[in-house]
Amino acid sequence: MKVFYEDGFAVIPDFASQAKLDELRAGLLNLIEKKMRYLDASFSLKDSQDAYALDWNLNELRARNPLFGSQVYAAAKKLPQFVRFAASFKNENLARELIGSKHVAFSDRGWGLRIDYPRDQKFTTPLHQDYHTQIGSMDGIVIWVPSTDVTFDMGPLIFWPKSHKLGVLPVRQSTLNSGSTDLAIEINSGTLEQFQKTQLEVRAGTAVVINFLTLHQSGFNQSTRNRFSLLSRWFNFDSAAAIELGWHGGIQDGHTFGSVHPDLVRSN
Repeated sequence: MKVFYEDGFAVIPDFASQAKLDELRAGLLNLIEKKMRYLDASFSLKDSQDAYALDWNLNELRARNPLFGSQVYAAAKKLPQFVRFAASFKNENLARELIGSKHVAFSDRGWGLRIDYPRDQKFTTPLHQDYHTQIGSMDGIVIWVPSTDVTFDMGPLIFWPKSHKLGVLPVRQSTLNSGSTDLAIEINSGTLEQFQKTQLEVRAGTAVVINFLTLHQSGFNQSTRNRFSLLSRWFNFDSAAAIELGWHGGIQDGHTFGSVHPDLVRSN
């Protein structure tokens, strides 16, 4: 895919079928129902065939206590249908094609479900390169698939095409110790302005594939709907750097960017 190598990301329509998205949604609805019935035995789900059902039921659960929504969020990674999708042959074959290797690694705990709540700013991801938190290999990729249509008011991902050509950028370490948000990219506005900021509406089931080095960030969801997306990350078993490191990942594996690239970390 020439556009991926040139721009550092690519958009693939109709990557996940509607049947697959329905299967994933049904798993989430089942978790929500179990939690709600634990709280209220008379609770019944809104029609699961309704396109807005997942939104409505999740909002009902979070209205009782936001923590319950977080529990569903975390438990989703334990659903077999989510595991099957994340590590599917379709995702693996796409990773092989774009990484350019038959031997690709599935990033342990670098996959799962993301939910961006309406008007939430606390958990939005700032400007970043995935390599900083994932490590693995520099030629890694993220496969991001929304399970609902993402319109501009829902805050689609924001990209800086061709920014992967800058290589691995230095970061400034904050004191937050909160994963991706504790690493601030060091890049001046003039350098960033060389690249044209892009934000795209995408349909449910579309795959947006992102190079580990492409600069991107979360859009702000100013709608009334939750934005659901599925993520899997892959890197290259054949990478010399990955072999030297023993093929370990990043923060989820207990390894910091600074332990691998101390020369690229600035302290406050």
